[in-house]
Amino acid sequence: IFTTWFQGTYAHSFQGGIFVVHVPTTFAKAHLEGRFADVTHSILMEITGGPVEVQFVVAKELAPQSDEMPG
Repeated sequence: IFTTWFQGTYAHSFQGGIFVVHVPTTFAKAHLEGRFADVTHSILMEITGGPVEVQFVVAKELAPQSDEMPG
């Protein structure tokens, strides 16, 4: 299961209670959302000790993040 669905994924960000997981393809995103969202959510809540929203995002959908501070 790991090699098929989770290999190639990684934690992209965790901010404001939203945990963004980078996934390699839209197919992987759909499968992870459909079959593994609940277990992923439960594990992350246990790790963080609080409420968390999990978002699976395909790399192409991620906006580039700047290291510069606004203003």
